[in-house]
Amino acid sequence: MKHIRANGVDFAYLEDGKGPLVLFLHGFPDTARSWSHQLPTLAAVGYRAVALYLRGYPPTEIPRNGFYDMATLATDISELIRGLGGGTPAYIVGQDWGAAITYSVLAAFPQLVCRAVTARYDRP
Repeated sequence: MKHIRANGVDFAYLEDGKGPLVLFLHGFPDTARSWSHQLPTLAAVGYRAVALYLRGYPPTEIPRNGFYDMATLATDISELIRGLGGGTPAYIVGQDWGAAITYSVLAAFPQLVCRAVTARYDRP
């Protein structure tokens, strides 16, 4: 497990591979481990696959200010793309709550995303 500071929060993440950045955003109540099968698969075909523990999901820091609005979450991801990928546009894969965050990143920071994939999960 690795850590990076972005938007005032210490983020934990899992990583595999080298190459263009693919950022995985988990849903609720999932974690970065939800992407454990996708990371090595993408790494094997030449990508740097990174699965984040989103803001407030341990071992990522739970911020004292408690902001979880979409603008804050989109800023988290924009700073993480800049920090992990040097600002080069990244691929984003978002599921459930991660999909909602992906939409906000696309709206606020389109220049940081080269492609996005989102999936909704309907719980019974």
